Amino acid sequence: MIPKGNIPGICVDCGHNIMYSKKSMQTHGELLKKHRCPKCGNFALKTLSKDV
Repeated sequence: MIPKGNIPGICVDCGHNIMYSKKSMQTHGELLKKHRCPKCGNFALKTLSKDV
């Protein structure tokens, strides 16, 4: 399950918005590629954060 937090993200497949948190040493991509969308179950999560 993706960790809850305050960084916005979206599922590219279904458009479901998520909020997640990451560790300081992780990149957004490293974290999101390991988690499925909670709505559709696909590995299609993308960050909406401008701090990339």
